Amino acid sequence: MEGEPWVITDNLIWMTMLVGINEITEKTAPEFFKRLYAYQLVRGPMVMYTDKTQNRFISLADITRRIGLKTNASPRTQAQFNKDVLIAELYLLAMQAWQEQQAVADLVATNTQRAK
Repeated sequence: MEGEPWVITDNLIWMTMLVGINEITEKTAPEFFKRLYAYQLVRGPMVMYTDKTQNRFISLADITRRIGLKTNASPRTQAQFNKDVLIAELYLLAMQAWQEQQAVADLVATNTQRAK
């Protein structure tokens, strides 16, 4: 896709804050990928296109192609990262439950109005 290299690089710059690894090196790339992959499993693909037909996860190859990338993101422990991923997953589950509850409430309201 046109512009994809920049989309991936831009995402990786922002993801350094999330994963808590502020430099991609040969040594850090596998851990960076592991953390980013875990986050993508919860939130979905990080490479997103307008037509949404070719959204995809950032791969280890995408990360290793950017060895040398550095940011000023604060380092985070595995425990800190795990906590944030769990919170993100719980948030998504709560939002899904709320949406389902709203749908049921709307259905009940519609059926109540029809019955009158």
